Amino acid sequence: MKNNNVITCANLSKNYGKNIIFDNLSINIPEGITGLVAPNGYGKTTFIEMCCGLRSIVAGDIRILGKNTNNAKRYTGLISDKPVFPPNIIVEDYTKIISELYNVDIDENLIELSGIKKVV
Repeated sequence: MKNNNVITCANLSKNYGKNIIFDNLSINIPEGITGLVAPNGYGKTTFIEMCCGLRSIVAGDIRILGKNTNNAKRYTGLISDKPVFPPNIIVEDYTKIISELYNVDIDENLIELSGIKKVV
């Protein structure tokens, strides 16, 4: 039987000091549209950031499409609710810097098609 889980999380633990965010959390998120719904402060953003490799994991394992999240920055993306960009930098330069940091090729045609140049 094919595993249709996009995200598989096993025995995940995360804390900030004495504040426990996750304690042995296991969850499978299947293909399709999924919403994380909970009150503020319940770890939704922390969980997504951990899935994208932006936050450390104290214990446990997260896999996206069967891949370990150690290299998640290569195949995931996150648009934060409060994005921060360096001042005085153009889109092309910023994307080149990010692509070099994460060792990812940027398709110039994709930038053109996205319309991102029109925004700047």
